[in-house]
Amino acid sequence: MAPVAVQQPPEHVDAVLRALGIGGFVDDGLPAPRGRNTSYAGTTESGQDVFVKVVASSSGAAAADRLGRAMAFQRYFEDGYFAGLHAPNCLGVDEATGVMVFELVRDARSGRDLAGDGEFGEDLAHRLGEAIGALHAAPLPPGTDSSYPPYPPGEALDALPARVFENSSAAALQAWALMQRDEVLLEAVRRLRDRDSSTVLEPAHCDLRLDQVLWHGGELSVIDWEEFRLAEPARDLGALIGEWLHRAVTEIPAAGDPDLPDPALTHEQILAAGAAAIDEFRPWVAACYAGYQAVRGPRDDRFAARCCAFAGWHLLDRMVAAAERLPALGAVERAGAGIGRTILADPDRFTRALGLAA
Repeated sequence: MAPVAVQQPPEHVDAVLRALGIGGFVDDGLPAPRGRNTSYAGTTESGQDVFVKVVASSSGAAAADRLGRAMAFQRYFEDGYFAGLHAPNCLGVDEATGVMVFELVRDARSGRDLAGDGEFGEDLAHRLGEAIGALHAAPLPPGTDSSYPPYPPGEALDALPARVFENSSAAALQAWALMQRDEVLLEAVRRLRDRDSSTVLEPAHCDLRLDQVLWHGGELSVIDWEEFRLAEPARDLGALIGEWLHRAVTEIPAAGDPDLPDPALTHEQILAAGAAAIDEFRPWVAACYAGYQAVRGPRDDRFAARCCAFAGWHLLDRMVAAAERLPALGAVERAGAGIGRTILADPDRFTRALGLAA
């Protein structure tokens, strides 16, 4: 479960709730899960349990743009475009303040919590694959946002924008420097970012992680749609695989040795260190992919490799995210970056190892 703080929501949040006719919060202090957005969960004066999100800017994207994408998803969802995909009911939105109000899903457990407790089994993975397949299969009207998602970045791998440099920790700057000096990695990211006339764009979450998957009352829901747009579908499955790769990295015994993990390790050394942990999650990936294909059908010959490439990038992204909270890059972060780089540079070699091929 994400860490929470208890605090009093600002007055404008209660004003939005009252304007929706459900009354302001009755709690003196409300749990506010920490994340990109400020959020609150509690009961209102009408007895309605709600989850309130105040959408914020992120990765250089304006709050209004992120709110607009979340609202676009909500409209399509409510119009029935994504049969087979579940998400919490949205009770209302105030565009001026960026406030989104949802029906609170009581007693929900996140995918990350389930995985940590060893309870995210193959059945749940198959259901998640079906849900993502339903998302990607929906034909959306012309004019849907198709702008390039924020990651993998282009500009930051050449030179950090001033706003990023000024707000980054020393460890994050170290992480960016490692990537900016790595020509093999840079070329692999360029290939991953390439969008030519043959690229098929489909409705995609574009920021999928295990903590954005909720299990409650026998139903699986996906939340946090601020990056929703038409994009390459392989990035969603790749992000999920990357989440499990990241979990595997944290279980590599060698990751505790500051002298061993390094992005320059050969793929043989890296895979030898992580093979046992990867074996544990491969059935989950295979089940997720099978569920996806059951809904979406077989994809092109390059799809599985592109999923692997996005999974490799996800580990590098997690290195940067972790570095923001560290004084210096640690062994675990370097190990993850090494594995991510190896997969990203030659993704075709890992479709079988990661569970995407028979």
